[in-house]
Amino acid sequence: MIARESVFMPDCVEQYKLTWVDPLNPRYIYSKFFNSQIDMTYYIQSLDKKFDYMVFEFNSYGQNGYTWELLPYGSWKSYYYGMIVSEYILAIILGIIILYLILK
Repeated sequence: MIARESVFMPDCVEQYKLTWVDPLNPRYIYSKFFNSQIDMTYYIQSLDKKFDYMVFEFNSYGQNGYTWELLPYGSWKSYYYGMIVSEYILAIILGIIILYLILK
């Protein structure tokens, strides 16, 4: 954990942000702030098991809004790798086709 005491944090924001979504109703994203990872972890245990969740740590606040760092909790791998795949899907498909043609 990186100490960020010198970073300005608005009063309405706390160090950790937990977000979760009900996969059966993905139109809404829920979130809650926490001052400590321990409190956040206890709260996660009270969530419905079907919810997908991710945890972010406050990084900075500036002209472009809030910056949060994704932490390795919950569905972080699915989100992280899903973003990479969605960005490079065409290159991945082309790579698979070329590999298939080479190995054919």
